[in-house]
Amino acid sequence: YLLLKAKDRLAFFIVAGSFLYMLGALIFWMTPNKYYMMGGSMLEIIIFSLGLAYKIKLEYEGKMTLQREVSIKEISAKRAQINPHFFFNSLNSIQHLILDNKRNTALNYLNKFSKLARSVLESSYETTVTFTEEIALLNSYLELESLRFDKAFSYSIKIDDNIEMDNIEIPLMLIQPFAENAIIHGLVGKKDGDKTLELRFLKEDDFYIIEIEDNGIGRQRVDPEVKKEKSRGMEITKKRLKMLDISEQHKNTIEIIDKYDSHGQPCGTKVIIRLYNP
Repeated sequence: YLLLKAKDRLAFFIVAGSFLYMLGALIFWMTPNKYYMMGGSMLEIIIFSLGLAYKIKLEYEGKMTLQREVSIKEISAKRAQINPHFFFNSLNSIQHLILDNKRNTALNYLNKFSKLARSVLESSYETTVTFTEEIALLNSYLELESLRFDKAFSYSIKIDDNIEMDNIEIPLMLIQPFAENAIIHGLVGKKDGDKTLELRFLKEDDFYIIEIEDNGIGRQRVDPEVKKEKSRGMEITKKRLKMLDISEQHKNTIEIIDKYDSHGQPCGTKVIIRLYNP
């Protein structure tokens, strides 16, 4: 009945183990030899153990599937929080440029804004993108922010020649939140001196290294509420990277380094993302 009606493969383990145990018991009943009974019991235990291992495997796979679904939902939720806020600020910037009769700048801004909006909408159902796509989206975002803040900061993107940009996939919008933090909470609040943001894509052995470095005011001067919000975003990013971990020896990691000048004063932040990709 179990073989015919059961939809779960665990039924095969139950039937096989019970059958072997019953067979050993019947032979023992017909020929009083305890070894048949012992053999049937041992085979039943072995098969049931295999069934238990199979059950654990199914539960683990189900858990991983659920975690991936949760991760996708968290990414979507995070994007739902970021995009309206950013789009609202961008539209406000366009409005101010038009009111100030800076029509050429407004048209340039609107053109870049439309490209970024299209990229975000087209990739709304994707969880990973190539390095090329991520950098294109990132470059559009940085150009837009530079125009928004009247070129108050400069930025650069440097890529190692030995990185195959079109063959490597990373989580979608992995770098943008760090660049946004560097600009909004680090560079914009800086009053004196130049304001620079550097993004570097490097290859070291089996790891791809992404560095986001700014010379802003540092994390020490950031408002506590802002810190709390940034830490929530960081946790989501860590979860996204954890989903890509292959083993304990080859983990994807994020390291944040607070920079200080010769007088011990904060002078920026450096974020290092290490992605394992042999």
